[in-house]
Amino acid sequence: MEAIKDEKFWQDYQKLVDGIESITKNKKSFGYSYADLIAVYDEVKPKIKENNFILVQAPVQENGVMRRRNSCVPVSKNKQGEISLTACIDWEIPVYSLITQLVHIPSGKSIECALPLVFDDIDPQALGSSLTYMRRYSLFVLLGITTEDDDGLQASASAKFKQNTAEVLKPLPDDFQQAYAFLTSCEPETRRRYYGVVKNHQSFDNNQKSALVKIIYPKA
Repeated sequence: MEAIKDEKFWQDYQKLVDGIESITKNKKSFGYSYADLIAVYDEVKPKIKENNFILVQAPVQENGVMRRRNSCVPVSKNKQGEISLTACIDWEIPVYSLITQLVHIPSGKSIECALPLVFDDIDPQALGSSLTYMRRYSLFVLLGITTEDDDGLQASASAKFKQNTAEVLKPLPDDFQQAYAFLTSCEPETRRRYYGVVKNHQSFDNNQKSALVKIIYPKA
């Protein structure tokens, strides 16, 4: 009986994998086209049900702590409402993995994939973005879906950029308008690293420095 269940499991799994067609790319970002989670679900969920499987995806906290350092966090202001003191704070972030399972209803057997949830910030939106990304790619892995990894290329390029610029900051332009445009174009994490540069810059008056600080910390 167990052998029959095993055979049925693999037969249904093979039908499921063979029945998945190419997924239409319905999104475009930064010049890259990709299929978002809704497009992936629209293609795979009916096939999963037709072949006697159910899909389970859930985050699981792993043992251990991932440490991220966020420098230049404002901690106090002067009487004029300007940031007068910053501090470096170490944040402890739990480590999570996304577990994706295909559970075969007739046999009770399952096949699963575990992918780490990687994110660079501590807010819930960053975690949500990582969840969405890994939910898609875990299905690609389990169902043998091959697709041009456009947004994966984007993520990889972004990671390489951050790695190459992690230690060296580009000089802040001496011209106020150019400095304003430059900081506006930077990622929020990069902007925060310019706080000390702005406060000590000799080319800007206090009003100009205040305007630049508001770019770095919009809610300050």
